[in-house]
Parts: sequence; structure tokens; C-alpha cells
Amino acid sequence: MSRPRDPWRLALRRFARNRAALAAALLLLLVAVSALTVQWFSPWGVAEQNLEIARQGPSRAHPFGTDEIGRDLFTRTLHGGRISLAVGLVATLVSLLIGTTWGLIAGWRGGRLDELMMRLVDLLYGLPFLFVVVLLVAWFGQSLLLLFIALGAVQWLTTSRIVRAETRRLRDAEFVLAARSIGVPVPMILVRHLLPNLAGPVLVVATLTVPAVMLEEAFLSFLGLGVQPPMASWGSLAAEGASAINPVDSMWWLIVFPGALFAITLLALNFVGDGLRDAFDPRSSVE
Repeated sequence: MSRPRDPWRLALRRFARNRAALAAALLLLLVAVSALTVQWFSPWGVAEQNLEIARQGPSRAHPFGTDEIGRDLFTRTLHGGRISLAVGLVATLVSLLIGTTWGLIAGWRGGRLDELMMRLVDLLYGLPFLFVVVLLVAWFGQSLLLLFIALGAVQWLTTSRIVRAETRRLRDAEFVLAARSIGVPVPMILVRHLLPNLAGPVLVVATLTVPAVMLEEAFLSFLGLGVQPPMASWGSLAAEGASAINPVDSMWWLIVFPGALFAITLLALNFVGDGLRDAFDPRSSVE
């Protein structure tokens, strides 16, 4: 008798066969490692200023050029990736925590509670998310922690719908009915039996939520409501570059290089998300 195959191992094999997704994952790893270790291989400090070399274009010494006060843009761009990636990851974790909990409760309980909870989700879908985030930031003040929470708190709706649908499908499965028949408490069933089976869809949602959150953070930083100096993200660097560009002195490198690295990272995240979606699709061909 053949042994049942591990679905996670099968998904990993499917993902590895997707060359575009695998290349995107390696690119993301390279960007993340470079952002975390930039101070080790860059001869310039993040906040190091030198007015004598201000406003210089790309060169061998400064591959991305320098800004208006003589800071190396290559170092600042890679260092800004830390903030952008951290915002995307932490805010996504916040949204997954809220959305998974909401969807589990709604899908397991069913009935009127499920109907009420999902109607609230439908109502929240009609609100402009960025406007809500702007109001939260303007009301409670600008801080990185609040930015994490605010962005995550408006991104959980899709997760809750997916988790609720999967929970409704699994709650009548044989392994769940067996656990209930022997008296396993409901919280333990949700944590030990349902959550592992929801990990695949939730992981796919997470990879698609990260770029959405990063885009929202960049937009807020462009408006001056996101990451505040002396910290910098790709969004705030692009905003600084846009403000410095004028018809007399067009320092194009200030916006091109942060924007290009940001766009490449977002594109890679979307490729990884598509690859994971295909890898966890039960209709995919197995070996």
C-alpha cells in the first residue's frame, strides 16, 4: 500500500518547478539580505552627510548618486528596504491574526452569528481603506507602531472570507467529527485540526497582502503621513526625490533608483504569490 503524500512536500515541489516564482523568491531573499547587511559592505553610513558631494549623479563611488545633503543614496535605499519590508510583514501578520480569528469563529459557529459577522465584513468592504488609515494616523499621531497596526487592521477582510469558507467546508470533515465524538474541546479542534489545514490558503493570501500593504505605506509616506525622518522607506525616499526634482536641477536618480527597487520587489512578491497559489491548488498535477 502506498503511503499518502505530504501536501506540504508536494506544494514545495510544485513551487520549485515554477521557474518564475523560484527566481522571484531568490530575488526577494537577495533584497532582504542586502537590506539587513548593507552596513557591512557599504563604505558610507546611512546618516553620513558630506555637503561637498551633494547632488552628485551615479558614479563608481556612489552607484545611486547622492542626495541634497550629501548622503549616499545606495546605502539609504537598501536601508530603507528594511522599513518597507518590515511594514509589509508586520502589518500582514496583524491582518492575518484578525482575519483568521474572525473567519474561524464565523465559519465554525455558523447561523446568525456567522451572518452578522460576515455582513459586517461586507459593510467594511465599502469603506475606503486608505482614508481610514489616514484618519487613524492623523488622529493618534505618526508612529511606526501605529502604522503597522493601522495598515494591518484594514487588510484582514479578504483573509476572514477565505478562512470562513474553508472552515465551513472542513467542520463536517471526518477527522473533525471524530475529534468531536471523543470530546476534544472546540478550541483545540480549531487550533490543532483546522488551522494546519488552513495554512496553505492563508499563506497565499499573506504573499498577496504584503505588496498591497507596502504600496499603501509608500502612498502614505508620499503624503508625509508614513515613515518619518530620520527613518526612511522606499516610499519616503521617492517622496524626497519627487520634491527635489525641478526644471532647473533634475536629480532623476533620487526617485528612479528607490522607485525601481520598490517596483522590482513588488513584482517579485506577486510572482511568489502566484506560484504559491498554484502550488497549493489541489487541481495541480502531482508527481
